[in-house]
Amino acid sequence: MHFFHNKSGFTIIEILVVLGLIGIVFLIGVLSFTDIRARINLNAASNELVADFQSIKFKSMTKEIEIEGVKTSKFGILTKNSEPDRYYFFAFKDKNNNEILEDDEITYINPGLKKVTSYFKKLPSNITFSPSKDFLVYFDRRGIPRKKTGEFSENILELASKKDKRQVTVSLKIFVKK
Repeated sequence: MHFFHNKSGFTIIEILVVLGLIGIVFLIGVLSFTDIRARINLNAASNELVADFQSIKFKSMTKEIEIEGVKTSKFGILTKNSEPDRYYFFAFKDKNNNEILEDDEITYINPGLKKVTSYFKKLPSNITFSPSKDFLVYFDRRGIPRKKTGEFSENILELASKKDKRQVTVSLKIFVKK
């Protein structure tokens, strides 16, 4: 007499292979999501920086404030080498009327043009200015970007995540380049 055994079901090896394949697909998905999220954060940070530059430029052309008895409409943004993950807003009170920015002529302001001890915007985590350097640009009454020396300025500020970079160009136009 022959007995027929019904072999319906899976062996432990088959189950482990399927679980291993599911794990690999899941891992690839998580890694892709992490890269996409970093790219989104980098794009958002560079777009926000461009918007801040454009806002400061517009305010330089349309607003005037008084700081310690000196009227000014020159506003700008600066970064510090020692703090590669943030940037500061400032007003340039040109005491000497020579268009040359000296350290004692910088007053930190918030985006509403109010004098503050220190106001900065922090970049999202894992995004920094690259290379880390001191950067300063202010806009005159006509909206022209200027260096510390008062000369016309065309600057490129680079933001970086672990795998990607964006360049923010500040000249007569302000834009992001991949």
